[in-house]
Amino acid sequence: MKIKSLKAIGKNQAFYRASLAALPRAMKPLETVLTPEECAQVEALLSRGGYYEKSDKYNGDFLANGGGKFLQIFNPAIATQKHCFSGEAYPGIPVYEKPKFFNGDQWEKHWDKDQYPLVLSTYKPILRSNYSGFFDHCNQVSPQNFIYMNKNTAQQFGLKDKERVVLTSPDGVTAEGVLVCDDGVAQMTVCVPHAYGHWAGGVEVREVDGKSLPVARRRGGGTAINRLIPVDPTRPGAVKVLNDYYAGAFCRSGIPVKVEQYREMKPIGCPVM
Repeated sequence: MKIKSLKAIGKNQAFYRASLAALPRAMKPLETVLTPEECAQVEALLSRGGYYEKSDKYNGDFLANGGGKFLQIFNPAIATQKHCFSGEAYPGIPVYEKPKFFNGDQWEKHWDKDQYPLVLSTYKPILRSNYSGFFDHCNQVSPQNFIYMNKNTAQQFGLKDKERVVLTSPDGVTAEGVLVCDDGVAQMTVCVPHAYGHWAGGVEVREVDGKSLPVARRRGGGTAINRLIPVDPTRPGAVKVLNDYYAGAFCRSGIPVKVEQYREMKPIGCPVM
């Protein structure tokens, strides 16, 4: 299919799509590499998130069998569920609640917000996963991740772009990495992608029948995020990892952290290689 320029869409619609897709920021590094015609094609592709094939499955930009327009405010199935510890019924409607522990205590009751003023956000990168990190060609394309922070937030804490920093969770567990200042990150937050910083799976020294196996240090590049998940101080039992109060999933986002300039120290919470 021939890709049309954004100009063919109409100025208003083009501007709207460009704003949603953050095209000015995405296209800036490409403008010095691509021709104007190529840039127009890339802009058109990114502004739509891709192109749909011509098929009876679609009615314009939407699925033909997508159903009517509706918004489910109340979910009766959710409302019948109860929390395993408190016994309280789930609300069944959208509600705003501050993050809380297993017993219902808010995080701020146990973790000092002034000591851990930043909020950790994580995501799964496109170029690497927990499994693709075992392939050399993936490691060559994306050998490490970075700790992303808004430049204004970095200045507030005396941090500089491309310098080495230390992330610390409320447990005192640390992780090191390289800071990258990015305006696309919300202020007072830290963003780090998954799938990096492995310390097993061939990264460590292993012996079989008295012989050392080759070490793949390249798989361990970057910062590991899972170690930063703190324990729930209110949760009984041996396994106390912090979980979402309702869904039960590991809390890999929203965790309060602090970021400091790198200093010589023994990492806490992971094997020392």
